[in-house]
Amino acid sequence: MAKFSKIFSQNVSGSENKDFPAIDNGKNLVLRKFGAIDINNGDNKSSVYILQWGSGTSFQTIRVLSLTGDTKELDFKKELKGNGTKHVRVKVQNSSAVEKAMAFWVEANEG
Repeated sequence: MAKFSKIFSQNVSGSENKDFPAIDNGKNLVLRKFGAIDINNGDNKSSVYILQWGSGTSFQTIRVLSLTGDTKELDFKKELKGNGTKHVRVKVQNSSAVEKAMAFWVEANEG
């Protein structure tokens, strides 16, 4: 099985999505880790990181992290079966009034 890890950092004001490529029809993706870092900008407002699976306007939430000036990584196993349109995405929500860097990562195995 091929293994991959994706790390992203975005400057976020409000809410944004980071979409991963669609999983080919009949291929499996096994999610292993989901983590995030919240850089507290002094206002003690939390950041929310939502790991989702789906397509179009229909997404299922897999894991949620809510952080305030902290780092967290979740170890788990979630097998997803591709259909050519469904993909993983991470929705990031900054509750602060100020834009801030929001870093997160996803680790998975293709199988």
